[in-house]
Formats: sequence, C-alpha cells, structure tokens
Amino acid sequence: MKPFLWQSFAGAVLLAQTACFAANAQPKISVVALSQNEIARLGIETLPAKTATFTPQVRGYGMVISLAPIAQADFDYRTAEAAVTESNAILQRTERLFAEQALSQQSVDTARHRATADMAQLVLADRKEAALFGQNSPWRGPPRNEALIDALASGKSTLIQATFPLGTAFTAPPRQLFVARIDPQPGQQSWSSHLIWEGPADPAIPGRNFLGFVDHSDLALGEHVLVFAPVGAPEQGISIPADAVVISEGKPWCYVEDTPQHFHRVPVDLKLEIANGYFVPQGIAPSQPVVVRGTGLLLAHEFGSAVPEEN
Repeated sequence: MKPFLWQSFAGAVLLAQTACFAANAQPKISVVALSQNEIARLGIETLPAKTATFTPQVRGYGMVISLAPIAQADFDYRTAEAAVTESNAILQRTERLFAEQALSQQSVDTARHRATADMAQLVLADRKEAALFGQNSPWRGPPRNEALIDALASGKSTLIQATFPLGTAFTAPPRQLFVARIDPQPGQQSWSSHLIWEGPADPAIPGRNFLGFVDHSDLALGEHVLVFAPVGAPEQGISIPADAVVISEGKPWCYVEDTPQHFHRVPVDLKLEIANGYFVPQGIAPSQPVVVRGTGLLLAHEFGSAVPEEN
C-alpha cells in the first residue's frame, strides 16, 4: 500500500476510534417508561423540585470557652495596667522632687526600677493573653475594648473556639461561622458567630483554629459544638428530600419524571446536605417532578425485576 493511502487509512481508523470513544464517554441516561397501572402498583409519588441556594462549607468541631481563663487574663492585665499607671505617676513626682533637690538620686532610681518592673508585668500579661486567645483578639489594645469582656462576663456573648481539619483552604479567617449543637433536637436553632480571628493552635488537635463571638445563645460554657464555615460562593440549584435518594451500585441517585410516565436517574452528592434533604446543582429543572415514594421499586424495575402484581 502506498504511503499516502496508508496514512489516509490510518487517519480514518483513528477518527473512527475517537468518535467511538467519545460516544462511549457520553453518560447513558436510561429512561424507564411505565404505564399508569405500573405506576400505581409501584406506589410512585412525586413532588415538584424546589429551587435552593447552597454555599459550599467545611465542617469542624468547636467548644464554648469557659469564662474562667478569660476573667483571669483580664484581671491580670487590668492589675498590671493599674500598677503601671501608679508607678509612672510616682516616677514623675519623684523626678520633679529630685529636680527641686527634695529627694535623692536613689529615690529616683527606685521609682524608675518599679516603673520598669510594672511595665514588664503588663507586657507579660498581654503576651499571656495573646497566647491564650490569639494576637488579633478584638479586645486587646491599646485602647482595650472592655465592652467585649463585659459582654462575655454578663453572658450576653460567648466565645467559641472552632477547629477545622488540616488541608482546609483558608486564605483568611472566615467571615462567618455557623454554630449548632452536636445532638440538635427537631426545631432547635443554630447561631452565627461574628468578630472572627485566628486563634493559637491546639497541640492536642491538629488543624486550623479560629475564635469568634456568638451573641444571645443558650450554649453552656464548656459545651462541645459543630461549626460550619463558608468556603465558596453560593450556588443555585435544586433541593430534594432525603426520601428521594436511593442507592445503586454504591452510588446515590434520585429519579425525576421527564415527561408523563417516563423517569430517569440523576446522581446525588450526599456531601451536599441541606435542611431536610440534599442539594443537586444540575440535572433537575425547577418544579420538575421528583420521585419521593416507590423509588426502590422503580430502581428494581429499571434493572429487570418484575413489577408487583395487583392483588
């Protein structure tokens, strides 16, 4: 065979193989067509799909910080701050009297030593507080935000420590944290945290630590909680109830009705969990009927099992 003809033949074979591969790569949608009697015998019921907004988020674990270390750190700082104010005043008065030759140099040196020691205690108290609650804790000064400490002391606010697993991509502290109890009861509320900053790492639990204020909650001091942090922009899609999900070959699916009496499966990601169901970003149109009853029997029928006979 001549080289040109051979190249043309090889190119045609390659194009045919490529087209075949592309055809095989397309997802196959198996449509299940049923009669009205079969739908009735399978007990199939549908509900219209509802639009939903889903914000990608990562889950972590948290704890309500006890008031004791907060109060102790604040007490140590205030005490050291008062001592610095007093010793500086004494030093200024001593230096003035020394200038008037009313006091000796030794008195000035003693006052200066005390002022230096008190300032060192203040710096130490501040560094201890930063080690406990982070360099960017919002009440640290100067000027010191005493209103935040008072809010914690009065119970108006609580301080949450949130730990997220290693590998979670945070380029900056999250703008918001959502806090919920580990064992939530039906209808129980969740809370939103504000004033969020990066906290010191916990040597016992690897991960990224953040601290944040939660206002007007009934969380108990020391209580362990679940925390959720947004990690992406909101997405538009569809919400389906949990009853619509069926497992086949180790994968979750739901059924939607394309046209009357014609159904096909749509994949569901169980990680996209929302209230009372799951979020499906594509594959389902708003108000499209979603099978919520008889899903398992519909799956069995698709794979060749017989439809139950009427009694």
